[in-house]
Amino acid sequence: MQRLRIALVVSNYVDIKKTTSKGTEIFVYNFLNEIRKFNDIDVTMFAIFNYDLPPGIDLAGVWKKSSLDAGFSQKQHLYAEFFHIASAFSQASKFDLFHINLGVGLPAIIISHLISVPILITPHIPFPSDPALIKIMESASPYTYFVSISNSQRKNVPAKLNFAATIYHGVNPHFFNFSPKGSNRLVWAGRATKEKGIEEVITISKKLNIITTLAPLITAMNKDYYFTTIKPRVSNDPLISILENQPHNNMPKLFQKAKLLLFPIRYEEPFGM
Repeated sequence: MQRLRIALVVSNYVDIKKTTSKGTEIFVYNFLNEIRKFNDIDVTMFAIFNYDLPPGIDLAGVWKKSSLDAGFSQKQHLYAEFFHIASAFSQASKFDLFHINLGVGLPAIIISHLISVPILITPHIPFPSDPALIKIMESASPYTYFVSISNSQRKNVPAKLNFAATIYHGVNPHFFNFSPKGSNRLVWAGRATKEKGIEEVITISKKLNIITTLAPLITAMNKDYYFTTIKPRVSNDPLISILENQPHNNMPKLFQKAKLLLFPIRYEEPFGM
């Protein structure tokens, strides 16, 4: 029986490791842990060189440092992503499928016509509304397919895309153990963007005079917003403490010690039904 050869391509922004704090990378690490259990599948991951991957996963790539560690600007990071994708596609003859876990897959879509190997894209961020970017997405090769993370996610897609299936992200219930104790503290956690409702949480905390912990994920895409709009508002506030870029393993304890997880999101979250 012929083995299925999968190239898993992820962003070069951060490392894929057990202690990562970024949602897509958490998903990829868990995905690798499960897919390596299949005896008829070989997986090669195109990512930052690191040594914290699950056993049995081959690693390829061109970067020894992540965009975050290298201090890349947003434009430099975008150039690095294109080079990263091009390097993976240049080895297309070695694989039966490319699985792209990089935003909504725009860098891969732009050069998708260069290869005839099927491309499967799992979108992890909101789809663009810019007409020019929508046109680019609709120009994907006929071998390019998408897997939505919920049926709800498809409702907000402005482009006509070739969806193959909906596969929901799973949550390990044993990882998030319930604690009956809690505290009088509010907690908010997520990407430090306006859409995730962090400004509303700050306003609520001040209005109710309640102790609050913010656990923002800061990336190249949102760091300007965070350091100019959010950080100055809470830096000297005795009610609000900040835990930046917390590893995923720290989140259960943070939630267990809270009275309430407050998440007043400002758009339709795709992680629904």
